[in-house]
Amino acid sequence: MTDNIYFHLIIFVAGFTQGFTGFGSTLVLLPLLTMLTGVKTVIPLIVLLGACINMILLFQVHRHLEWKRVRVLLMASAPGILCGVYILKTMSTGFLELVIGLVLIFFPAYLMWKGVPEREIAAGWAWPVGFLSGVLGGSISANGPPVIIYTALQPWGKLPIKSTLVGFFLVTSLATGAVQAVGGLMTGEVLVLFAAGLPALVTGVLAGSYLFHRIESDAYRKVLNVLLVLLGIFMLGKTVIG
Repeated sequence: MTDNIYFHLIIFVAGFTQGFTGFGSTLVLLPLLTMLTGVKTVIPLIVLLGACINMILLFQVHRHLEWKRVRVLLMASAPGILCGVYILKTMSTGFLELVIGLVLIFFPAYLMWKGVPEREIAAGWAWPVGFLSGVLGGSISANGPPVIIYTALQPWGKLPIKSTLVGFFLVTSLATGAVQAVGGLMTGEVLVLFAAGLPALVTGVLAGSYLFHRIESDAYRKVLNVLLVLLGIFMLGKTVIG
């Protein structure tokens, strides 16, 4: 598969998407790469690619990152992950995917109607947001939506939004990768595919970052809304197919 042009194109588009917005690579990688190889190879590969993307982006936006924002989200997500794993083991996760998918589809409409928020959400909201993110991560491997919505509801510019997402996703992807490595999921095949896809990934991230720095915050928010809708459709599709 390392010689497959579609493999490299998929990774380029994923890198470009997250290089531009700060999230969204999984939206590209998961449905498309599973057409080329098994899901047990794709999932750890996505984690490695995501960690690499966020390391590059952190280097670009670290001056705008306030770790205290990310730290609270991460601390709150830890117990949420335990609850999510319990849900995964004991209950059906289809309902969660359905609810989150619907929220992601209708939430951008609310944002467009409401306009850019004028004041910050109370800092205490970071705790339930982080906890919910952990629940979704532990149960359906989708910890992003609560944090993405939380940042979209803030009156921040594009750089504070993107840097918060990058900081959060970098730490969670590294932690997930470590757990998967201990569990034996980081196989030789995964590492070979990761190394083969790096040139396309880096090129895509840099191209997306180039565009990011050349648009206004309002245009950036509009792109976020579109990607949120696509993410919602993707999650609803998983519910229907799964």
